[in-house]
Amino acid sequence: MDQARSDELRRQLLAVFGPEAHEHLQVISRNLLALEAGPRADSDPQTWREVMREAHSLKGAARAVTLPEVEGVAHRLESVFTRLADGLLEPSADVFSLAFQALDVIGVLVRGPSDAGAAGVNVTGLISRLDGLVSTAPTTAPTTAPEHPPAVHEAARAGPGLPGDAAAQQPEETVRLTTARLDTLLAQMGELQVTRIEATQRLVELRELERSTAAWEEEWHRSRSYFRALALSSESGLVARADGRSGAGSDARWETIRPLLRFLEANEDHLALLRDTVTTLTSVFTADIRHMAQVTGDMEDGIRATRMRPVATVLETLPRIVRDLAHDQGKEVSLVIEGGETGADRSVLEQIKDPLLHLLRNSVDHGIETPDARTRAGKPRRGTITITVAQHGDGLSIEIADDGAGVDLASVRATAVKRRTLSAEAANALDDRQALWLIFDSGLSTSPIMTQISGRGVGLDCVRERVEHLHGTLDVENSPGRGIRFILTVPLTVASTDCLLVQAGTRNVGDETRPLVFAIPIKDVIRVISLAPADIGSAEGRPAIRVGDVPLALWRLTDILGLEPGSGGGGRRNRTVIVVGGAGQRMALLVDAVLGAQETVNKSLPHPLHRIRNVAGAAILGTGQVVVVLQVADFFSTAQQVRPSAIQDADSPEPAEARVQVVMIVDDSITTRTLESNILRASGYVTRMASDGLEAWTQLQTQTCDLVVADVMMPNLDGFELTARLRSDERYKDLPVVLVTSLDSPADRERGAAAGANAYIVKGAFDQAVLLEAVARLV
Repeated sequence: MDQARSDELRRQLLAVFGPEAHEHLQVISRNLLALEAGPRADSDPQTWREVMREAHSLKGAARAVTLPEVEGVAHRLESVFTRLADGLLEPSADVFSLAFQALDVIGVLVRGPSDAGAAGVNVTGLISRLDGLVSTAPTTAPTTAPEHPPAVHEAARAGPGLPGDAAAQQPEETVRLTTARLDTLLAQMGELQVTRIEATQRLVELRELERSTAAWEEEWHRSRSYFRALALSSESGLVARADGRSGAGSDARWETIRPLLRFLEANEDHLALLRDTVTTLTSVFTADIRHMAQVTGDMEDGIRATRMRPVATVLETLPRIVRDLAHDQGKEVSLVIEGGETGADRSVLEQIKDPLLHLLRNSVDHGIETPDARTRAGKPRRGTITITVAQHGDGLSIEIADDGAGVDLASVRATAVKRRTLSAEAANALDDRQALWLIFDSGLSTSPIMTQISGRGVGLDCVRERVEHLHGTLDVENSPGRGIRFILTVPLTVASTDCLLVQAGTRNVGDETRPLVFAIPIKDVIRVISLAPADIGSAEGRPAIRVGDVPLALWRLTDILGLEPGSGGGGRRNRTVIVVGGAGQRMALLVDAVLGAQETVNKSLPHPLHRIRNVAGAAILGTGQVVVVLQVADFFSTAQQVRPSAIQDADSPEPAEARVQVVMIVDDSITTRTLESNILRASGYVTRMASDGLEAWTQLQTQTCDLVVADVMMPNLDGFELTARLRSDERYKDLPVVLVTSLDSPADRERGAAAGANAYIVKGAFDQAVLLEAVARLV
C-alpha cells in the first residue's frame, strides 16, 4: 500500500515537473541565443548567472522526481555556465553547440520513453563532453552553485506564520482542466450560439405576427364602423316607416346587419386581448433574446479566455530552429519577434505553428544569402528575419519578412515550364504577381537539389492549405534583391461569422426544384453591385465588367462550383454581381440573388470531406437550413481550370433555358398546390410551395422567386395581407402576384387590386390556360 502511494505521488510530481522543466529549458535557450548573437558574449556575466540559476533549479527539480540522468546533465550545464559567468571559459561556437545539444537531450529525457528520440540518446557521452569543458578551465572557480541560494535561506529563516500581506499574496486556488474538455465546452457553446440565432429568427416571425394582429384589429374596427353606419341607416329607415313614409327593405336589412354587428362588438375585446398578448409576448421574448445573447456572449468569451495563449508560446522555439538551420548552412541569421504578447485561441496557434516553421525554413534556405554573398551585395553579413504579430479586429495578422534575395520570378516561370505545369507561352504571359503565386503550387520548387529542408515543393503549398483551412488569407510581397514578406491573417478564435447569403443554381427535391443557397464570409466580400446587361463586356474573350477604373473578369458562381445555372442572370433585367477578393486578387461573381447578411456558426466538414475545393465548411441559418460556406481563396485557382459560360448582353436573343422562372405557389390546400405546381412545371417553370402567407414570407427572407401565385383565404397570413406586405418591402415591391381564389365579389376584387395584386383569377372559372397566360404575361 505504501509503495502504491509512493508511485502515485511520483506520477503526480512528474506531471508537474514536465511543464516546469519546459519553462527552465526555454529560458536557458532564449538567453543562450541572445548571448551567442551578441558582439561580446563574455561581457554579460549577469545573463550567464541567470542561465546558471535556471540550470540549478532544473537540477533540483529533477532530483525531486528521481530523474538522475536529467539531474546529471543539468548539473554539468550549471558548471559550464558558472565558468562562463566567471570568465574562466571562452564562449565559443563549440561551447554553444554543446550547450544546445544538452538542452535537447534534457527535453527528450523529460518527455520520457514515449518520445521517439529517447532510444538514441547517449547521455554518458554527453556528460563526458561537458566534463571535458569544465576540466579545461582553471580549477579555482567553484564547480557548482550553492545548493540554497540566499533567497532560499531568507525564506527558511522566516519560518512559519507568514505576515498578513504575505498571506494575501498566496496564489488563487486552481483546477486542472484538459484541453479536450475545453474543446468540448467550446463546441457546446457553438451549438448554443446556433440556438440563439434560431431564437432570433423566431423573434422576427413573432414581430411579423404582432404586425398582423395589429392589422387585423384595425381591419376589425373598420368593419365594425362600417356595419354600425349601416345599422344607423337601417334604424333611420325603420323610424321613417313608423311616420308613414316609405321604408321598404329596412327591416330585413336590419335583421341581416344586427348579428354581424353584435358579433363584431362582442369579439372586439377578445381581439384586443390577443393583440395585447402578442405585443407583451414579443416584448418579453425580445428581452429574453437580448439577455440570452449577453449571457452566451459572456460565456463564450470566458471559455475562449481560458483557451487564449500568447503567440509567443508558439514562437518561443523558432529562434533556436533558425539558429540551427543557419548554422548548418554556414549562414548568419537573426530572428526578431515583435508583438509576441498578442493572444489567440490555442487551437489557432497550434494550427499556425507548422506554416510559420515552413516559412522560416524557406527564408533561411532560399531567402537569406551566405555572409560573403551579402557582403558583395552591400548588405550586413548577418541576415534578419522579422516576425511581426498584431491584432486587427477579430483577426490575427502575422508577417514574416526577410532581407534576403527575394524570389527570382524568371526561375519560377522556368520551373513551371519544366514541370509542365504551364506552357512556355502561358508562363511568359503571366504578370509578376501571377508568377509569384506559383510558388504556392504543390510540387514547385526552385531549389536545384532536394534536401531535408527544401527541394520537394511542399512547404509553401502546406502553408496555403493550412491558412485556408483556418478560414484565413495569405498574401506575399516580393522585392527582388531586398527580400520577401508573407502576411498571414487568421481569426483570433473559431467563432461565429457574418456571412452574405447568395442564391446560385437549383436542385431537385422530390417533385420540386429549389434554389441553392450559399454563404460567403463577409470579410471576403468587397462590393455588391447591380449591373444592366449593357454594362457587361468582354476582355481577352471572357466576360468582364469595370469596377471603378479596374476591369474584372466576370464568372458565374455556378461555373466556379460546377453547377447548372439558376434562374438569374438572363434576360434584360439587371444582374446581381458580387466582387470578392483575397490575397491581393479580385474577381466578380454573377449570382441569381443576394438574400442578405446573417450571423452563422461555421462547422468544419468531417473526414473525409475536410478539404473540398471551394468549400470552407457548413453553417446553420436561423431558419434551421444548412448551407455551404464557400472558400473564396480557392476561386482564383478554380477559375483557371473552368470554361466560363456565355453571359448574354442586352441585345442578344435569350436562349430558351435562360427563360426558366421560379414561381412560388401559396395555398393551404395541398391538392391545389400540387395541381398548380404540375401545371406550371409542365410549362417549364420552377416551382416552390408554401402552405400559407406567413410561411411564404419566411421563405422569401432567404430565397427569392420571379412570381407568386397565392390563395386568399389562408391561416396566419391571407393572400391580401401577403400581397400588401410584399408591396411595402423594397425588395419585393415589383414582384408580380397572382391571386387565385373562390372570392368573386367586386369588393374582393377591389381589395385585391388595392393590396397590389397584378392578376385576380377566380377558382370557379379556373382554367389552366388562364393561369399560364397570366404568369407568362407577368414574367
